[in-house]
Order: sequence, then C-alpha cells, then structure tokens
Amino acid sequence: MEYRLSKSKYLAGLQCHKNLWLKINAPEKAAPPSTFREHIFRQGSNVGLLAQKEFPGGIQLKTPSYEADTAIAVIII
Repeated sequence: MEYRLSKSKYLAGLQCHKNLWLKINAPEKAAPPSTFREHIFRQGSNVGLLAQKEFPGGIQLKTPSYEADTAIAVIII
C-alpha cells in the first residue's frame, strides 16, 4: 500500500514522533479523539454540507486521501 502523509499526521509527528508512529502503524492503540477534536471533526463535516448546498451540481468523492490520484482521474474523465 502506498502511504501518503496527511496534514494532520504531519502535525501530529511534529508534536510527538511516537504519536505519528502509532497513527500509521497501530491506529487501534491510539487514544480516542478528545471532545475538542470531535468538535473539529463535526465542523469539517458541516463545512462539507454547506459546500454541497452552495454547489449542488458538484461531485462528491468518497475516495480515501491516500488514493488522491484515483479521485483526480474520476474528476477528469
């Protein structure tokens, strides 16, 4: 599997190398998200819903971030 480093994983690695290692190699052992982090996730979801309302003819991609090339190919076709 090809691995792509996301912004959140990069920032986690800047804060703590062990945290980054866990996120990549053993995510099931990592601590669950805090209440604050859950709030951030909900905000991201809300932004996505607002974008769908603003651009009703847009394409919603369900491709994982590590398959960005596939997502781009779908858009171009």
